[in-house]
Amino acid sequence: MYFSMIKLRQGITPHDITKLTKLQGYNAHRLVWNLFADHPDRQRDFLYRQETVNGWPTFYTVSEREPEDNNGVWEVLPKQYNPQLRAGQRLGFTLCANPIRSRRDDNGHQQRHDVVMEAKLKLKEQGESFNLPEIVQENGFH
Repeated sequence: MYFSMIKLRQGITPHDITKLTKLQGYNAHRLVWNLFADHPDRQRDFLYRQETVNGWPTFYTVSEREPEDNNGVWEVLPKQYNPQLRAGQRLGFTLCANPIRSRRDDNGHQQRHDVVMEAKLKLKEQGESFNLPEIVQENGFH
């Protein structure tokens, strides 16, 4: 396994930065996925966390293989990761999850829905203001 720090490389151009302006949610996920998508049938074999370091996006990944930047935008710093865990050992971590709910549509096909996004859209349609942490608390744990 590998633990990698992935950050913008030194000297990238304004044009390169423009491509990365929307690094939230799925766009960030897609950028990281591209570092591991070496063929169309590739199954996901990595976890990642996004941080902001000195105002710039930085990703930390744990993966079965080394990430590769084919676009020359990222500096990828992988290292071997072989944690030696013991029974009873306590670990701490921070989790950012995207709760979804599966429902069947009128044709019986199963569809996945982002629980938080649905609640936000409903409140916007009703013209109501919202507090994102409250939406997550109210809708993410049912």
